[in-house]
Amino acid sequence: MRPSLYLPSHQTLDRFAAGLADGPVRVERYTDVNRLPELTQHAHLRVVQAWEPSTYRALLPALAAPRLVVSHDQLDYHYPAPLRALYREIYRHTKASAFRAADGVVTVSHWGADFLRVRMGVRNTQGMTNGADPQRYRPATGKERASLRTTLDFRRFTVLVPGRFTLEKTSSRPSGPPDTRPILTSCSWVTWTRVWVWRRWRWRAASG
Repeated sequence: MRPSLYLPSHQTLDRFAAGLADGPVRVERYTDVNRLPELTQHAHLRVVQAWEPSTYRALLPALAAPRLVVSHDQLDYHYPAPLRALYREIYRHTKASAFRAADGVVTVSHWGADFLRVRMGVRNTQGMTNGADPQRYRPATGKERASLRTTLDFRRFTVLVPGRFTLEKTSSRPSGPPDTRPILTSCSWVTWTRVWVWRRWRWRAASG
């Protein structure tokens, strides 16, 4: 196998490309995403990382079949009803419409596959959950837990969530045991803006 990596000619990627220069992966730079099908035409397998709907629209029709899209998007947001409906309409006419040019779409959850099929009209969609190594990701033993608590200085009941505390990850009416004090750490300004908007909406709804 002789892998190649095609990177946009953006200055922000120069250091990353230079770090791969002496490795086994050949690095090529490009300036026009529409030329990728031509530049990679001799490859037996092409894996494209894309985000913008315009990238899907430009590449999917030009690539040889079968063309499979693996979607790890945030498919839905648990916002107040008007904002949620607006987001769904935007997604339906941008990303979802671009997905329809693929021969198949795979999501990382069965819920996501149902959402794309039923609400977004992307018919050939299947769910495939992420796997994990049970030998590596397993409940810690009592001895390991005690060691971790000492190392990390955990003195109270602690729940570790290896993800983002953002509103789209939960419902619009979060609930929990009384006397709990969740702590948000390492959140971006976007997250805090969402929290502020959600609190304002809840306050206005409660005050009539």
